Amino acid sequence: MKYWYLLIFLALSFTTKAQFPVTAHVTGKIIFADSTKDFSAVKIFNKRMDDFVHPNRDGTFELYGFKSDTFIFLCQGYEVEELCYKDSIRKMSYEAHIRLHRPFVNLREVVIVPPKTIDQIQHEIDNLGVQNTDTYGSFDAASAPLAALWEMFSKQEKEKRKVASLEDNDMRRRVMRELLRICIRDHLIDLHNDQMDAFIDYCSYPDNYLKQVTMYDLLSSIKVNYHYFSGQR
Repeated sequence: MKYWYLLIFLALSFTTKAQFPVTAHVTGKIIFADSTKDFSAVKIFNKRMDDFVHPNRDGTFELYGFKSDTFIFLCQGYEVEELCYKDSIRKMSYEAHIRLHRPFVNLREVVIVPPKTIDQIQHEIDNLGVQNTDTYGSFDAASAPLAALWEMFSKQEKEKRKVASLEDNDMRRRVMRELLRICIRDHLIDLHNDQMDAFIDYCSYPDNYLKQVTMYDLLSSIKVNYHYFSGQR
C-alpha cells in the first residue's frame, strides 16, 4: 500500500513542476560601447509581458521572470539586445552585462557631379575617335613592310588597338548618357535611367555621325528614335 502513496507523491511533484515554470532572478549592468551614460533612455521589456522598466541611474538592473522569458533591451540609436536563459543551466540567479552598440552602416562614397552643358558635350563629341596605338603610326608601309606586318599581325599591337577601341566606346556611351540626361530634363524624351544603355544600343550612333551632325539634328534624331524605341516597350 505504501508504494501507492509513493507513486501519488511523484505524480503530484511532476504535475506541480509542469504547472509552475521555473523562476529566474537576473541582475546586471548596461554598458554603452561609445561610453554614453544616458541610461534613462534604455527600456527593458519582458517579451511575455507588455510593460517595461528602466535601469538604475548607474546602469544596473534587476529583473524577475521565468527562466524561459526573453528580456529585450531597447535604446534609440543602438542595436537591440536580447537576454534569455531558457537553455542555460538552472540556477537561483543570473548575472549579465549588456553591451549596447550603435549600428554599423557602411555607405558607399557618393560623388555629386553637376550636369554638363551642351557646349561641354559637343567638345567631348569632337574628341571622340579610336586613338592610333601603332608604334610606327606615321611610317610608310611601302618603305617598311616588316613594320607594317608587325603592326598588322602582332598580338601586342592587336591588344593595344582593342583597348583603344573599348576606351572610345566607353567615352561615346558616357557622352550619350550626358546628352540623354539633358533631353530628359528638358522633356524631349521620357526615358528612365535604367533604360539608357538599351536606348544607346538602339540608336547605335557611330563616332563619325556624332562628329559631323549638328546638335539640333542629333537631338531631333534622338527624339525620333525614342518614339520608335518606346513603342517597342
